[in-house]
Amino acid sequence: MLSNRRRWIKAARYAAYSAAALAAAAVAAALILPEILDTPAVGAGIKRKLSEAVQGEVAWDGLSIRILPSPRGVLRQARRPAEARRARVFTWP
Repeated sequence: MLSNRRRWIKAARYAAYSAAALAAAAVAAALILPEILDTPAVGAGIKRKLSEAVQGEVAWDGLSIRILPSPRGVLRQARRPAEARRARVFTWP
């Protein structure tokens, strides 16, 4: 019975180590990915897709991209032509 208990303790320890390693990897990715993400290229792609979707030229003053908790981009002071139609664009690389 004692050896069975040791197995459970050992399994729980390995599970805790694995969970800590995954959490550390997620935090590291959240800190490193925004630095290596090519924001101007991503911004140009978003601008092209939005302009196609609204059938007019779209512009903005600021773009912020976040990876975690879910990938998203936020446009600040976005402008579009008055005759452009409304559109919702979802992109995935």
